[in-house]
Amino acid sequence: MLDKRYDEIYSILDKGDKPIALEWIQTELSNATQFKIHFFHNGKEDIVIRKGFFDEKCRVWETKQGKVAVCFVCLDNNDQIKGYRTATDIEHIEAMIPNTMEVMN
Repeated sequence: MLDKRYDEIYSILDKGDKPIALEWIQTELSNATQFKIHFFHNGKEDIVIRKGFFDEKCRVWETKQGKVAVCFVCLDNNDQIKGYRTATDIEHIEAMIPNTMEVMN
């Protein structure tokens, strides 16, 4: 979920309104200047946090396994682009909105 305002996102996904929910997530992330995404990393077998942003090549979709997948531009600690990454098994997304550049909680 993007933040505490969006606790209903998983209930929407479970009710079969996935296309609407996935489009909503993509719109919210597109509007954010940057975000931090917390997800389970299979290689590290742990939850990792990546900082990133959306551009015209990024998207949100449902995988064949029914998971939400987010493709985003990944940034390092110095805000340098590392490349595109895809996250599934997402725990939390902290979006920074353009007007205030504050993390929304």
